[in-house]
Amino acid sequence: MKITEEQLVKLQEFRNFFASANAALGEATIAYEGHKNNILKQVSEKESEFVMLKEALRDEYGDVNIDITTGEYSKVEANAELTKVEDDE
Repeated sequence: MKITEEQLVKLQEFRNFFASANAALGEATIAYEGHKNNILKQVSEKESEFVMLKEALRDEYGDVNIDITTGEYSKVEANAELTKVEDDE
């Protein structure tokens, strides 16, 4: 016993489609992971460069707040007051 030729062709078309789709998804995943890893590596490198710049700025100017728009800076007070909230019991 056999299914009809038309049914067999349809089944084969579905099998081929799903095989092709799975292969394409696999390739897309591999490409995505490669791209993602490349971006993560770049971010890590920039973070290291940023830490070095922060340390260089601290060495040159001390503890300061820097306005990223203008480049102006103000000293951070070493003995900034902390407000303590106490319960009145």
